[in-house]
Amino acid sequence: MRGSALARPVPLTPPPLASPPDAEPDGTPTTTDVLAPAIRSATVADLHRDHPHALCWWGEATRQWWTYLVLGADRALISANSPYRLADRITEMTTKALEGA
Repeated sequence: MRGSALARPVPLTPPPLASPPDAEPDGTPTTTDVLAPAIRSATVADLHRDHPHALCWWGEATRQWWTYLVLGADRALISANSPYRLADRITEMTTKALEGA
């Protein structure tokens, strides 16, 4: 009997959409949620202006700041907790590359 019984369909409902990280209890976005993309874009623009040889971005999945450096024949992928620390690391790596050249 067991092998001859047809499998019954199971209704699959999609999971509820997640609220933004800082959302209010009812799920409405806060001012921080609304402003965060614009602030991140401005921060990336500042990093690009100060370090034009570095490709910088905010990692939404990793919640980290990232840069890809091309220094002559060398390449480096660097992450940091803050844009300030990322800028320090870019400067540090660039200085080392220039000293070694």
